[in-house]
Amino acid sequence: MSTLDARALAIATLAEAFKVTDLTQARVRIYNKALQKVPAAVLEPMVQRAIATRTPRWGDLPSVAELLADAETCRLTMLAGLKFEVCAVNEGCSQQGWAARDIDGVIRAVKCPCRVRHEQTVAALGVGAQPLALPAVEPLQVRSWMSE
Repeated sequence: MSTLDARALAIATLAEAFKVTDLTQARVRIYNKALQKVPAAVLEPMVQRAIATRTPRWGDLPSVAELLADAETCRLTMLAGLKFEVCAVNEGCSQQGWAARDIDGVIRAVKCPCRVRHEQTVAALGVGAQPLALPAVEPLQVRSWMSE
């Protein structure tokens, strides 16, 4: 399934789950454009999280900001699940997946194959990219200088 099809399915699933009956073409375009930066592997978990955790506002979709926050949570969860494991094959492999190699008489750090495999897995899923949304923050309690 293409990424465009996956986004269309995600929007349609959300519309069905939240009982949206008046989904206009313009609104579909807005959501489609906003969700373009969400990797295809994250779309389905994002939808499931939104359905499970968002308070249903029957007839209205979760906001783009809410969906991107759900996508970011899912992306981070997936990324945490891709635990890097140092290979047992290369004795010179460090805990971070680097090995010392003598290249033309100079000792240099090179990526171990275990690091390369891990980076390829993360890249294939698209979950190692930039954050999809800003992290949620607690509201600050600000004292006014006038109240002192």
